[in-house]
Amino acid sequence: MKKIIVSLACMAFCLAISLPSWSVELSADTVQANKVPASYATVKGGNVVFGQSVTAYSPEPLDMVLTAYGGTLSPDAKVPASYATVKGGNVVFGKTTTIYSPDLTHEILSAYGFTTTPEAMAELKDPSSYATVKGTKIVFGESATAYSPEEFNMLMAAYQLPAEPVAAPEPVVVPAPTKPVVLAPAAQPELVFLALENIYFNFNKSTLTPEAKANLKRNFQILTKNPKARIRIAGYASASGSDAYNQKLSERRAENVKEYLVNEGIISRDRLVTIGYGETNAAMYEATPKKVNSEAAKANRRVVFEILDK
Repeated sequence: MKKIIVSLACMAFCLAISLPSWSVELSADTVQANKVPASYATVKGGNVVFGQSVTAYSPEPLDMVLTAYGGTLSPDAKVPASYATVKGGNVVFGKTTTIYSPDLTHEILSAYGFTTTPEAMAELKDPSSYATVKGTKIVFGESATAYSPEEFNMLMAAYQLPAEPVAAPEPVVVPAPTKPVVLAPAAQPELVFLALENIYFNFNKSTLTPEAKANLKRNFQILTKNPKARIRIAGYASASGSDAYNQKLSERRAENVKEYLVNEGIISRDRLVTIGYGETNAAMYEATPKKVNSEAAKANRRVVFEILDK
């Protein structure tokens, strides 16, 4: 009997070490735990839904995204200086939103432990400008390119993490049969998905538009049905204007939304916190910041609801 058990264990071990590494993917549980920016992905009906707008993230949010895919940045790894540096043995991320070329994007991904192959890159059809394969060599693009979250997820599907080594199992000793113990099934927690709408503002304004108030009233209904939810109200600004001015403007926008929610008498003040991100973490890249009424500028003048606790 023991010989049969040992043989089965060895077969399982050999099978495990022969399996290839799986392509990396973003799970619904990871997104639901707010481990990626809300503009990158949300969960609807149990499925991960990626953003459609072309987005340029500053290093810290991009680190959140890559960590959510399972990557880990080593302090010894090589990355662009604008992305991160090492001070006192600690990784210090840059604060500037930067659009990287595919070769530098690959360098950052490699620093997190992600690898790819010519075969995987040959199958990558979108974004098509990311890389080409010549013979057995991968040639990465050199022009700075911003991707939508959906495109970036397709790009990540061409990468994988090294398979963790599988230790040989210890021989299994089967104990004498005992009377089975029947355990009652554990109660499953109820999953709650909160889909709160973003709020948008006119140029250089922090006052709420009629459309913004209508969106907030729809958010009331969601928040009142989830009385334990705590929300962080995050304000943003478009790229026109100085960094210092945009920082203050984004803070005022977040604060005005909070006061409106509290003054309506539906949401208690202790369930809300605010933060301003200025013009960082743009929802869309603004190629010409002076065009204050461009689609990108309008998309960036916003307030986003970040769920802290449910």
